[in-house]
Amino acid sequence: MTGQEAVLDLLTSVPFWSLMVSIFALGASLWANYRATRLKSESNDLQARLVELEEEREADRLHMQQAADLTAHLEKRLGKNGLRTMLVLRNQGNATAEDVRVEFDGDRIDEHGSVHYDKPIISKIGSGAESPILVSVHAQHHPPFEVKVTWTDATGKNNSFETILTAS
Repeated sequence: MTGQEAVLDLLTSVPFWSLMVSIFALGASLWANYRATRLKSESNDLQARLVELEEEREADRLHMQQAADLTAHLEKRLGKNGLRTMLVLRNQGNATAEDVRVEFDGDRIDEHGSVHYDKPIISKIGSGAESPILVSVHAQHHPPFEVKVTWTDATGKNNSFETILTAS
């Protein structure tokens, strides 16, 4: 038998092709196993990230339940002697704002010449509540006013709100 005949015999024999199919099947199986393992790892990573995001969302939700959110604006309100300009502090958050401090043009509010208090200085503002403060607007004291409000709440965080108020 010549070399060509031996090769031809080998190529036409059933055991040779069985071996080739087996090698191909083994390669395909190894590739499928590799892909499945990689996809499983990616899926686990994705699931861990989803759990992390859900935990962050829940922490934010709980934080918002314990947080106060103060804002300040000027508002004209009808008083005994006509329209009055009021600095209105409003708590739009879900918790009480405590240790509330207000600076008006860089001064503590109780030391500013434009602000008139006829009651004790507010130190707490409940959820959904507001505190109007009379502001005297005249030639020496007129908008714009720089206002900074600081407070604490159940989150334990020091919070602040700063704005420049113009005439309403």
